[in-house]
Amino acid sequence: MHLRAILNSAAALLIVQAAHAQAPVGPTPARTHHVKLGLHATSGKVGLLPTLAYEAQLTSRFTLEASAGYKAYAGVSGYDYVARPDSVYSYRSNYRQRQVVATVHGRYYFSSQHPAQIGWYAGLGLQGHYYDSHTTVTAGGSGEVRTRRFTLSPQLRLGRQWALGQRLSLDTYLGLQQDVLYRTTALLSPGFLRASAGLQLGYRF
Repeated sequence: MHLRAILNSAAALLIVQAAHAQAPVGPTPARTHHVKLGLHATSGKVGLLPTLAYEAQLTSRFTLEASAGYKAYAGVSGYDYVARPDSVYSYRSNYRQRQVVATVHGRYYFSSQHPAQIGWYAGLGLQGHYYDSHTTVTAGGSGEVRTRRFTLSPQLRLGRQWALGQRLSLDTYLGLQQDVLYRTTALLSPGFLRASAGLQLGYRF
């Protein structure tokens, strides 16, 4: 009697396990949001700019990306001018600089066969860039120089976003931008056409 009960329990357990094994597995949920850390470079502007970006899916091929970047640095510059062996003119200054960037891009992905936000894309957007420089002369003269500059630039990008496993990604791109508004402390200057490039490491969710 006990043997029959044990056999019946084992058979019931096998039936339950087989039912679970044959149950259809649902599709992997689409990952339609991105958070990314990156580096961005623009011709004619100083250094690499660290950025933080967020990308969200709008349709099967269109997304919207918003990003911001900030960089601050300080240092000492100067030179020595030898007029004659017994006459040397020295100039030294301390400087502090900072940059703030905010960008919004619409993206179109060329293929809908890849997972969301993966593959080749073209992007069109607008960037605002603020630059502030403060220089203090410490030798060879006196005084301070302060420069503030703001640019507003339409941008065009072509890039590819690569899947690195189920959740990570790598975004690489090249671009062009036109500084249509270029305002300094004292004047309004004509815009410039600049090249840009960047990469971003992302997390999809």
